[in-house]
Amino acid sequence: MVSAMRSLQPQAVRLILTGYPDIDTALHAIREEVDDYLVKPTEIEDIVATIRSKLEQSRRPPKLNPKRLSEIIKREQGFIIEKWLQLTNADTDLTSMQLSDSERKDHVPRLLDVVVSILEGGELTEGSRNAAASHGETRFKQRYSARLLLREAKLLQDAIAACIHRHLLEIEISTLIPDMVRVFGIVQTLLEESMDAFVRQRRPQSNRVSRKT
Repeated sequence: MVSAMRSLQPQAVRLILTGYPDIDTALHAIREEVDDYLVKPTEIEDIVATIRSKLEQSRRPPKLNPKRLSEIIKREQGFIIEKWLQLTNADTDLTSMQLSDSERKDHVPRLLDVVVSILEGGELTEGSRNAAASHGETRFKQRYSARLLLREAKLLQDAIAACIHRHLLEIEISTLIPDMVRVFGIVQTLLEESMDAFVRQRRPQSNRVSRKT
C-alpha cells in the first residue's frame, strides 16, 4: 500500500500508525518509503503536529526505483536457504532422515539460480531439468519418500514467501504477483522433473532394463 501511495502521489506525506513497534523485518524498508511512523496509542495532537512538521520540511530526494523480485531473490539467497533449513529442521518427518545440512540443502542454491535466470529472461534449460532429475535420484538413494520430496519443495516455497514478506516494501508492486506466479511455477516444474526421476528409481530393476532394451 505504501509503495502504491508513493507511485500515485509522490508528493504526499506518508505516515505509518502502528500498534507493533518491534516489526524489525520491515522497519528499514518502512523508513525508506515513509516520512515517519507513530506507535499507538498516539494523541491526535501529536499526529497533527507530525503532519504539519513533515509538510513544512523540504521533500527528500527521490529514492531508487523499487526492485524486481529476481533482484531480491538473488541478493537474499542466503536468507532463503537458512530459512528453508530452519523450516526443514522443525519438521519431524524430514529430520528423521539423517542428513547433514550440506546434504539437505545441496540442490537449493542451484534451484534459486535457475529461478533468477528465468525471471531475468532466461529459459529452462535441459541442464536444469537434468539437475532436478538428479536431485530426485539422490533423494531416492537417501531413502526419502515421495511425500517428503513434496514436503521439502513446499517448505522451499514457504521460505521464498518469507523472503518476499521480509522485503515487501522494496519490491516493485506492479510486477510482484506475476513474478511470484512464475517463481512458484518454476519450483513446481523442477519438482515434477525430480518426482519423475524418483519414481523411475522405484520401478523394479528388470522393468528399467527392459525399457532401455
